[in-house]
Amino acid sequence: MPLFTPVEREETAERLVELLRADDEIAEVALLGSLVTGGADALSDLDIASRVAPGASADQVANRWTEQMYELFPVVHHFAVEFGPDRVRGFLLANLLEIDLAFSPELRTDDVPTPERRVEHHAGIGWHDVVHGATAHARGRAWRTNHYLERLRERTLTMAAERRSLPTSEFKGMDELPPDDVDVLGGTFVRSLEPGELRRAFEVATTAFLDELRRNDPELADRLDAPLHEFLRVAGAERG
Repeated sequence: MPLFTPVEREETAERLVELLRADDEIAEVALLGSLVTGGADALSDLDIASRVAPGASADQVANRWTEQMYELFPVVHHFAVEFGPDRVRGFLLANLLEIDLAFSPELRTDDVPTPERRVEHHAGIGWHDVVHGATAHARGRAWRTNHYLERLRERTLTMAAERRSLPTSEFKGMDELPPDDVDVLGGTFVRSLEPGELRRAFEVATTAFLDELRRNDPELADRLDAPLHEFLRVAGAERG
């Protein structure tokens, strides 16, 4: 089956919204995402939020609609996730159109909220990742080292996005960060899992993390700077 067309996507959206609104256990329905904001392109998916009726169970409604979707469309597979009281079901159709249906006690139309700045949280998890990544490197565990390297890079990007009030969910705002925030992080990608390459990238990632932390909390960054770099030096000496 060929890839879905924008017309097919719009027709599918209209059909689903109409069917959801006809459900006695659903009180309100809203089409979300790029189709509403005008930013849709040829690959955009469908996001539809529903508020379940008073007395109805979001779990039961979501499970019932999961069965219905397989009857209504050529569904290849689906996933189920929970966000607090919200129940989300994602469906992949044979034409590669993704449809995400959310069922909640309250209708949530802001699917890309502006994040809060969580400097203390990121600082704590960040130094944890530096210590454990350096320890993994000293023990010769290359894949584990790379895991912490990737976590540290993503945390640094998240801090930068929060500082600039950009969305962080699924990295949606990261490509809007200016070069001054991200260019140095290009040096955190490794060309191999050789010890020297991992050490080089981890040192770059640690410095970038501390520099971003310094933009948010200079005093805390200064307190962490010397101990973390010393730990990297000692762990590197252990590795040889």
